[in-house]
Amino acid sequence: PPEIAHLDGVTNLLLWHNALTGTVPTELALIPDLKYLFVTNNILYGTVATEFGAIPRLLELGLGYNFFSGPIPSELGRLEKLEALELSRNLLSGPIPSTIGQLQSLTQMLAGYNKLSGTIPTELGNLSVWNYIILLHDNSLSGSIPSEFGLLSNLRYLTLHYNALSGTIPSELGMITENTELLLHANQLSGSIPSELGMLPSLRFLFLPYNYLTGNIPTELGLLHTLTHLSLSYNELTGTVPMDGPICDLRQNHSLIYFDTDCVLGYEVKCECCTDCFGLN
Repeated sequence: PPEIAHLDGVTNLLLWHNALTGTVPTELALIPDLKYLFVTNNILYGTVATEFGAIPRLLELGLGYNFFSGPIPSELGRLEKLEALELSRNLLSGPIPSTIGQLQSLTQMLAGYNKLSGTIPTELGNLSVWNYIILLHDNSLSGSIPSEFGLLSNLRYLTLHYNALSGTIPSELGMITENTELLLHANQLSGSIPSELGMLPSLRFLFLPYNYLTGNIPTELGLLHTLTHLSLSYNELTGTVPMDGPICDLRQNHSLIYFDTDCVLGYEVKCECCTDCFGLN
């Protein structure tokens, strides 16, 4: 109810995991001391109110797992103190506002499973150096992957899979030293796999299947001693992954649990240590 805005001294409004319906009252933006606003996991709908961009002390905004539609308001870029933005699993559409890149305190941006379109703003590279999670998977985003992501050295989770991203994989992603999950599969990426990805000392999951990648599989990936899952199938890769090479060494040392590529008989990759071999139909 809109009357909730008259509660003096409210800092936390946690209404998650209920069965609330209807729209979210814009009057919530009038709560001057509000720091945490969570309405995740309900049955709420309507648009994300532009008024939410005027909550001066807001630290975390959770709207995920509802039925919100329409665009992400550019006004959210005014939330100077915002640390977490959770918009996952809604029906949001349109572009990601470039103003999100103004959120110097933002450490979490979750917007997967929506209908977002357009390009990923390069301004996201201006986010806090302490940003550790950007989830934009399962949308309709297009264009290239911003090389500016390489500025976010503490970005542990970058998930861009199931979009329509094109162009090459930026070599600058090899500068994200704390990255543990890099999921770029099911896009339209082309070119070679950057050898710089072998410079990610904490990487555990590297998923690149269902793209148009070409060239050899870089031997530098064998330097990823924390890597447990490597998926490269359904591309146009060539060359050999020999048993005495550095990638197969990861398999023999039991650190690399899963490794696939297009290595069935008649395809271009000869892999002597893959756990699974695939080929285009």
